[in-house]
Order: sequence, then structure tokens, then C-alpha cells
Amino acid sequence: MLLPAIKHPIHILAKVVRVEEIEFKKGYNVGVNFLELHLTYGLPPILRIYKKFKPIEGIEPLTKEVLKKMIYSIMNEEQIKIFEGRKEMNFAFSLNPKFRFRVNVHYQRGVVEAAFRSIPSKIGSLQELRLSSIIEDFTNLKSGIVIIGGTTGSGKTTTLSQW
Repeated sequence: MLLPAIKHPIHILAKVVRVEEIEFKKGYNVGVNFLELHLTYGLPPILRIYKKFKPIEGIEPLTKEVLKKMIYSIMNEEQIKIFEGRKEMNFAFSLNPKFRFRVNVHYQRGVVEAAFRSIPSKIGSLQELRLSSIIEDFTNLKSGIVIIGGTTGSGKTTTLSQW
């Protein structure tokens, strides 16, 4: 991804073979306008903008071959071996400290696909995240188990980052 940093407008190429070659259209800003990128067979790359999914206009639907090349281009040999054995894998992908993704690579209908979820470079305070003051009490516990649960995208990782 030829992406300068979070919150910088970027463009997208019509033909891509490596994930690093993806550049998003002007006006789409990682972490501001969109939080996720989905690479799915038979569709152009899809952005999750707020809570709606939107295909990137002007991009051809992704083929099996292009998807595999793109996704494997950001994985090392060990990751590829693990993925091919387990058929699913999660890992972090970053170009620089300000631009990071949590990546889920999986097989869907026998095709390699991926979902990229942006990870904020700066995590807000408990107040900025609008977390209850009760949460702060958990940070002072000396023993025990604290379980953070929720649906995808509900803020589990962001909440844990405060510890």
C-alpha cells in the first residue's frame, strides 16, 4: 500500500497485484472515513465506512489469482505455511508506526480472502473513549481474571490497549 500515513488522502489503482500497490481514492482516510478494507473474490476492494460497506468505484472485481498474490505479498514464508495448514490466520501488518492493520486471512469458498481492520496509532484516554470510570478500577486489580467481550468492531482491542 503506497500509503503515506493515517488521515492522508490517497488514490487507488485499477490493476493491483500486491497489497502494497493499493492506494485508496481521494477522500478516503484510514481511521477517519474508513476502518476496514475487505478483499473478496468477485468484488472490488470494499471499505467499511462507519457502519456501511462500500465497494471502491473504478476497481475491477478481484480474481482468485490476484487475491492470492496480493494477500501472500504481505505474508512471510512461515505465515504462509501456517495459513495453508490452518486455513485461517490473524496477524499485524504495518508500513510505518502510524499506519497499522490487524489482518484476518481466510478461505471462503476455496478462495484466499482477507479483512484489514485499522489499528489507531494513538489510543484515547478512558474519557475520550467514553468508557465508564468503573473500567479504571479494573486497571488497578492485582489478581483475578478480567474478560473483555463484544462483537467484531465493538472496541475490545481499543479497551485492552488502555491497560
